[in-house]
Amino acid sequence: KQWYQRRVRDLTTLLAASDMDIVLAVLNLLYVFSKRSNFISRLAPERRCSLKLRLNHLAESWGGKNNGFGLATCCGDKTMSEFPLTATTLHFEFYITNGDTSQQRVIHKEQVNTISESSAKVMEDLVSEYQVPTGKQMGLLTNIRLAQSFSNYTRRLQCVQARLQAISILVYSNAGNDILQNLLYDGLIEELVDVLGVNDHRLTEIKAAALKTLTATIHLERTPRIHAIIDATGMSSYHGFFPSLFRSCVLSMIGELSVLSNQAILFR
Repeated sequence: KQWYQRRVRDLTTLLAASDMDIVLAVLNLLYVFSKRSNFISRLAPERRCSLKLRLNHLAESWGGKNNGFGLATCCGDKTMSEFPLTATTLHFEFYITNGDTSQQRVIHKEQVNTISESSAKVMEDLVSEYQVPTGKQMGLLTNIRLAQSFSNYTRRLQCVQARLQAISILVYSNAGNDILQNLLYDGLIEELVDVLGVNDHRLTEIKAAALKTLTATIHLERTPRIHAIIDATGMSSYHGFFPSLFRSCVLSMIGELSVLSNQAILFR
């Protein structure tokens, strides 16, 4: 048990890596922990709080479909001119408490994607310049990493995948209603279904993450959101999106088996 506690501390630290491949590898492991056991919910309160805070920053909405940041839109191989200017802008607000008074500070930097330094180095400089409290630094780093990555299509897809995986982990680990109500906002289910409907072979892992998030949502809500999921996925209709998708998958598998069978006969 102590070994696992130490490893979780290491995994929590790795969520702050500038390399999104490392972040995704950590999230894959945490997803297994959260879905197949209650290990995360049984962590020591301090470590559980630290982990959930970092996951929450990864899972936060980027602005939603109405503001030009729908999941399917972000998964499109588009030029930056098709996205709002805020896509590569760092805007971070926080408060510094001094005795009985608190002072608001705002970090605003545009075109963060043009900065060559790593997100960790950028955060280090900003923390020093603006005296960002320790509790706000992970939120700042997540915003920097996203703003730096957004103009690069591959890295943007990694950020989308990380966001979806973080949502699933938080749902399975019983993050709490206050956190989940903000993450599972109205319209998220429709955005997930939109992603599944995009015809692009490069989105296989994103679509898998979207399906996992839908599954997690059903697991959490059971009945309240189930009707919204049924409507969005067309499950109540034979020709709906999900039923058609399932039949297509089954036919594809049958077709592949038929081809393999024919090839086996030829080689006899």
